[in-house]
Amino acid sequence: MTTDNRLATRPDGGAQAIGAPMSSAEAEQSANDVINLYSGWATALMRVVETKKLYKQIRDKKFLYFEAWQIIGTFDKAWADTSDVVPIERAGEITGYLCRAKILKGGMVVGGASQLCGLDASVCAGKTGSDQHRSAMSAAQTWAASKAFRMLYSSVA
Repeated sequence: MTTDNRLATRPDGGAQAIGAPMSSAEAEQSANDVINLYSGWATALMRVVETKKLYKQIRDKKFLYFEAWQIIGTFDKAWADTSDVVPIERAGEITGYLCRAKILKGGMVVGGASQLCGLDASVCAGKTGSDQHRSAMSAAQTWAASKAFRMLYSSVA
C-alpha cells in the first residue's frame, strides 16, 4: 500500500490531507490517469499557444507567457490570488513591490510563489509617479502568478 501524506493549506491556515491509502495497482492506474490528463492539457494548450503566440522565443526555446500558464490553471479549475502586494522600502523610499501569489483550487491553497519588481525594472522605464508604481505592482503580480503556475504545472508544458 502507498499512502499519500501531502497536506494542502486551507484559507483559514489549517491543513488537510490529500488523498487516501491506495494499492500499488491503484497508484499505477492513478499515475497513468494523470499522464493521460496532462498530455491532453498539453496538446490543447499548445494549440492555443501557437495560434495566439503566447510565448517568447529565446534562441531555440519558447517561454510561455502568463496567459498560457493561466490556461493550464483553468484546465485544473485553479486560479491565482495576487492580492498580497507590499511595497519594498530602502531608506524610507519605496523602491519596488513584492507580490506573494497563491494558487487556489476548491478554496484551498495548492501552490504559490513570490516575485519582486523594482521601480528600476524595464516595465517602469519612462514612467513617473503613480504610473511607475502601478507598473511595478502589476508586473510583480503577473510575474509571481506566472511563477506559481509554472511551479505547479511545469509537468504539463
